[in-house]
Amino acid sequence: MSRAKRTVMVTGASSGIGEQVVKRLLAEGNNVIGIARNFNKTSLAAHDQYQTISLDFSDLQKLEQSLKAMVKRHDEVTDVVCSAGQGRFGSLEEFSYEQIRELLHINFVSQAYVVRAFMPLLKRRGSGNIIFIGSEAALSLSLIHISE
Repeated sequence: MSRAKRTVMVTGASSGIGEQVVKRLLAEGNNVIGIARNFNKTSLAAHDQYQTISLDFSDLQKLEQSLKAMVKRHDEVTDVVCSAGQGRFGSLEEFSYEQIRELLHINFVSQAYVVRAFMPLLKRRGSGNIIFIGSEAALSLSLIHISE
């Protein structure tokens, strides 16, 4: 029994755990739309089932409009994997309030915006997966299998 092909939106797709998720999803035969600030350091080769979108999650003011346009252009998305993030190492008291705010915006708020944008589409379709995933220094990978 073959499973239906999915179209999965993956944030943080250019490196680390996001890039590994993209590789896995492509190997399983899915279509993938990868989002990242830039794709200069990715090791992914060109793939006919892979589209990339450059988007900076640190600018929350522009993000809302960018995501609205993205949902209109990519209404085929069946699942969303939020893996974009940035790490800083040290004790909390060593960070400025602005550094803490920036980390929360990139690691959580921007990802919540992505889900907010695509949730109505998934609800109308009546199915879909939303996965928040992260890693410690991009060194670990949880296995992801998206199915019906």
